[in-house]
Amino acid sequence: MNLETIRNLILLTGWPVLIIGSIFLTYKAFQFYNSVNRVVFGKLVMIMTGGWLLTMYSLGIVATVAMYANIQSGVYVVLPIFIVWATTMVILTVIDLSWQKEAVTINEFYQDIERKYQSIFEFSPEAILLLDTTGIILASNDRLQEWLDFKTKDIVGKNIVVLPFLTEESKANIMKNFAERLMGKDSASYQVEFFNKQGGRMFGQVVAATVRDKAGNIIRNLTMISDVTERVKLEKLRDDLTHMIAHDLKNPIVSISSSTSLLIEDIGQQISGQQKSLLNNILITCKKLSNLIMDLLQIKNVEDNKLTLKKEKFNPQELVAGLTWIKDLASQKELNLEINASADLWLEADKDLIGRTIENLLSNAIKHTPPKGQITLNIKEESGQLLFEVIDNGQGIPKQYIPMVFDKFFKVEDQNQGSWLDTGLGLTFCKLAVEAHGGKIGVESEPTKGARFFFTIPQQAGVNF
Repeated sequence: MNLETIRNLILLTGWPVLIIGSIFLTYKAFQFYNSVNRVVFGKLVMIMTGGWLLTMYSLGIVATVAMYANIQSGVYVVLPIFIVWATTMVILTVIDLSWQKEAVTINEFYQDIERKYQSIFEFSPEAILLLDTTGIILASNDRLQEWLDFKTKDIVGKNIVVLPFLTEESKANIMKNFAERLMGKDSASYQVEFFNKQGGRMFGQVVAATVRDKAGNIIRNLTMISDVTERVKLEKLRDDLTHMIAHDLKNPIVSISSSTSLLIEDIGQQISGQQKSLLNNILITCKKLSNLIMDLLQIKNVEDNKLTLKKEKFNPQELVAGLTWIKDLASQKELNLEINASADLWLEADKDLIGRTIENLLSNAIKHTPPKGQITLNIKEESGQLLFEVIDNGQGIPKQYIPMVFDKFFKVEDQNQGSWLDTGLGLTFCKLAVEAHGGKIGVESEPTKGARFFFTIPQQAGVNF
């Protein structure tokens, strides 16, 4: 084969290979560039690819000119270029095949994850809705369809707050919590009420979370709704029954207390000290039961938005003067009860509610303080507010339970002492009464180091529901 034949063969095969290879290389470079989301490394690959192509085309042109000018020297120049280029294409092909195999593996992995999440989405006992940042429902599983007799396709594409089966109060709750999430706030779980097509009432507990992009911007809202209809019905039945029992017990307890007081007045000088102590115990027990009943009734009023504050201006020392039964209760356990309140303090609030709040906190401290312990009630003015604090050196409260002490019927077993920490309704009432005045209540405690319950009330208290 002579040199001219070799030249023609190289020109006929070399340039097509160069052009096809450069197209292939450019395509793969762009594919890689997009797969890494156009970050700096992807841009670097594009620059290197462009430089490599420019170099190869330049050498190809030089070799072609050289072959026409001097066939022998041109062949010697172009052969190494052709060999390097062919080797490059082989390497790139091997890399591409490996990359495609890896891509198939990755794709199968993500498809498996997608199937698992799709199963969770479809078979979850909760209704799951995916919303955009304007509240439009982008996707929903079929749980709402099962509960409400609405088709899923009927709600997808609509704004969640215009759905016809939601009550107006529920729509307001959803809008409020939705706005809080868009502002980056953590919103608590809340309850909604809705109706099915037959008009039946249903209740759902809503938990929501935000979905963010890599830059931290909110792009989606994930909302999960649990059917709590039966639980709500049982809670209402329990509350109604409790309310009815409290009403029925109120008058008999008042009668027992009044009769016992009259008995002490009439025969107090004729009976022994032990007998008088027993009668005093009856009075103390009646007072505790009376407070419990009033707590039940007024908690119900607060929850139904029916509580009306009867505000009057008074000196907190007037409340201290009414703590006779609390002092007797402390005396029975040989507790030292210290009360510190200045004579020039004043407060405009519901005297009965504030008085019962103090009684409940002191009663709680007496209950959880061992005999011969110390309990202190401090009342003082701080920046236009009155601070009330009850401090004891009792068993204290474990840190993990502090957020729950104001919950209704909160109870936990003390593993060390084998006793129950039971707050009943007293602390729940305290929290509602203080917040109704626009105040704040809290607790500080450590196990074995006692507890400090405190609350603040603006001296001119308003209503804050």
